[in-house]
Amino acid sequence: MLEKFEQAMSVTAKYLIKSTDSWVIDDALIGKLEKEKETLLATDMDSETKKVQLENKEMILKVVHSLEGYATEKGISCNFVILMASQFNSGFGKPDFSATNIAFQTKDGEKVAAVGKIVSAIEAKEKDRDNFFYLFYKRSMDVDDYDIDNQEICKKLFKDVVF
Repeated sequence: MLEKFEQAMSVTAKYLIKSTDSWVIDDALIGKLEKEKETLLATDMDSETKKVQLENKEMILKVVHSLEGYATEKGISCNFVILMASQFNSGFGKPDFSATNIAFQTKDGEKVAAVGKIVSAIEAKEKDRDNFFYLFYKRSMDVDDYDIDNQEICKKLFKDVVF
């Protein structure tokens, strides 16, 4: 399940870089993806190539529709960016950043771990999992603006993409 999720997030992040100008997941991008899928379905090409391209497009659509659904549920604009850790340049020095602790809320309470223990792109050690993604949301500077719930959006993404 995790590999399926990682693949969908990776394909989506790569698509955003190669096929969009702004890398932003918004209503315009979702419309563009839907049209690309329709065009692909109507295109005459090798069946295996078409199958692979359709599977990738459907994975991307699952991710963007999940984010769109979350935005709609919360009454906020759909305006997200996904970056793979390998695309992200933090501006911190590697030793400083890898020692930075991150707090994760789990069902058993809060768990704290150093970034270097989680993200292999920061430190050159073997890791069980190699894919780490950053999800950004553009919100207004209004103090009363809605703040997204990190756990809730991650659970929704995982559920919508994997199942």
